[in-house]
Amino acid sequence: MNYTLNSQSISGFITRLSVLLLGSSLLLPPPALAQVTDTDISQQQQTLENHRFTVTIALPPQRGSYGLLQVSARTIWINPVVFDLEIAVPTLVHEAVHAVQLCSSDVEGTLAPLNLGLEPYARAHRLYTRYTGIRRTLEMEAYTIQARADRVEYVTNLLNSRC
Repeated sequence: MNYTLNSQSISGFITRLSVLLLGSSLLLPPPALAQVTDTDISQQQQTLENHRFTVTIALPPQRGSYGLLQVSARTIWINPVVFDLEIAVPTLVHEAVHAVQLCSSDVEGTLAPLNLGLEPYARAHRLYTRYTGIRRTLEMEAYTIQARADRVEYVTNLLNSRC
C-alpha cells in the first residue's frame, strides 16, 4: 500500500498525536469559549514587551515543550507548532502567567506563586500533579488561568499590576 504525505495529512497527524499524548484538548477551554484571534496574540505579546519580556516564536531550548519562560533572559519561547495545533493563545497565556510569577517574586531569578485563590482547572489536573512542591503550585496557576474564557484580559491585568 502506498501513502502520500501532504501538509494536510501531516497537520492532521500532528493534531491526532497531540490529542493522544495530551488527552482531549486539555490545554483548551470548551470550544465555545476558545475564540482565538490574532489580536489576542499581538495584544499579549505587546503587553509582555512593555514589561521588558521578549517573545520569540521558535523552538524552545527545552526539547519537547510548547512554551518556555527563560528567566535569565526574560524571554518567552513559543514553539511554532502551537499555531497549527490551535493552542497558541493558551500557550502564550501560560507563559505570561510565569512571567507574572517572576515579577511577583522577592528573590531575583525565581518565580513566586500568585496566591489568587482560584479554583484549579480540573481537566488539567494530571498535567500539573506530576510536579512537586512550589513548582506544582506555579503550574496549577498557569494551567488554571490559561483555561479561563477571559484569559487574555486576566493575564494582561496581572502583568500590568504586578510587573
